[in-house]
Amino acid sequence: MADKDDRPVCKYGEKCYRTNAAHLSQFKHAQKLQQEQEKQPKMQKRKSTETTESPVKKKTKIDDFFQKVSPPTSTGGQQAQKNTTIEDFIKKPDVCKTTAKEEKDDDEAVTAVEEASSKSEVTASHGNSSGYIRPADSDNQDKNEPLVKDDKTECTDETTSTGTLQDAAQTEMDPKQSIKEKFLVEMPADFYDLWTLCKKVKPLKPESAFANSGGLKLVGPYDVLAGKCKPCIENRKYLIHWRYYYDPPEFLTVLKGDDQSMFHIGYFRDDPKEMPAFVASNSAAKDCIITPRGENIFAAIAWHLTEQNKHTKSKEVEKLLQQVKDFAAEHNYNLDLKTQSMKERNKRVVCKTFHGAGLVVPVDENDVGYRPVPETPGDLKKLFKKINDSKSEAERNKSLDELQEIVTLVQFANDECDYGEGLELGLDLFSYGGSELHSFIKMLLPIGYRLTGRTEYEQIIVEHLKNRRKTAELSQISTSGFRPIQC
Repeated sequence: MADKDDRPVCKYGEKCYRTNAAHLSQFKHAQKLQQEQEKQPKMQKRKSTETTESPVKKKTKIDDFFQKVSPPTSTGGQQAQKNTTIEDFIKKPDVCKTTAKEEKDDDEAVTAVEEASSKSEVTASHGNSSGYIRPADSDNQDKNEPLVKDDKTECTDETTSTGTLQDAAQTEMDPKQSIKEKFLVEMPADFYDLWTLCKKVKPLKPESAFANSGGLKLVGPYDVLAGKCKPCIENRKYLIHWRYYYDPPEFLTVLKGDDQSMFHIGYFRDDPKEMPAFVASNSAAKDCIITPRGENIFAAIAWHLTEQNKHTKSKEVEKLLQQVKDFAAEHNYNLDLKTQSMKERNKRVVCKTFHGAGLVVPVDENDVGYRPVPETPGDLKKLFKKINDSKSEAERNKSLDELQEIVTLVQFANDECDYGEGLELGLDLFSYGGSELHSFIKMLLPIGYRLTGRTEYEQIIVEHLKNRRKTAELSQISTSGFRPIQC
């Protein structure tokens, strides 16, 4: 007999968890799920029958579950308050009842979220004959416009979906834990010591201690110490908070310079569970090069102020530079641009990478953990350039064939536990830039970080690729009405 059921099929299929009558009558489900849902009333009826037929030694009363407390009485012997009854424990708010209309609205909301999410996914077509993955048009990673204003969340005093006022109090009590939760890494001692110095230089606004004389502003994790972060901002937003276009997950910006060059300074660490290997700088408007500037934040600032003073000959800059040097000496911070620990780290670098900071991955005594990409850096750059600059689909597909062959070799390397090759190729693609390369980055870096146990970096790169743009407007929070906190 033909199926005369003309109801639309539920989009969730066998995974649908909805059991209310309104939803079941409106949508058709897979046969297996339909049978399971139709069995529920029968099973409940069977259990009810079994319970009725089972012998019961003693009939339990509902009052047995509630202890009646003898209330205090007044001097006249009258009862001061009534005994606790079953009605006192039962609440009947109308808002708890789910209507068919609300269920339908919920379906529509889920659909809207799925459709919005699908726009950020990559499509599975690349021309008529190629099966390459390409980013959707909504990525627009290379546009120079700032992020949309909605990304800067305005906070209120009301409870939000990502936190409560109690969370805000916890943030003030434990800023170190708050930074780790938001940025997925722990900050070193020199990070907090710099904040101590800035409070001495500019007590009312420590984050701007170097703004006038040094042209630097404390940002990123320092916004937590400055009291600018509230629980109404989703934690995923902090993963891209002041994350510049060429910043790989290993690099975390803490100082920003001028917007024109997009100069910034940050910590670079090989593993998210370890402390930073060094502090470095980058000018995102120029290129992807990450240049080490010492093993701590004071060395990097001292270098920057020294370079600036060569051009300005400013007494204010000289005074600020001396304060940095004195504080660093007092706290035993090395101001050398290349220290012994940095040299030791360089010995563990398995490849240079396009950004110049190098890649460090675990390699065992049998050299398992890394194998080089089977192309020279120069050849890779030529290939990436041809893909980005192709004038026709046929020309681009030809270049993508070459890249796909290299990606296939990476998959073989992953099968044999040489995870470093995929990270190297993924980071080179990321450092070169270009929206045409983003689909390959998505295939390589998240899985590479996951296989090496660096899942924090996996979260960061996924979020960054969704919001990657060449702009200096990178703050994800509103900065009005905040005050510094103690740490």
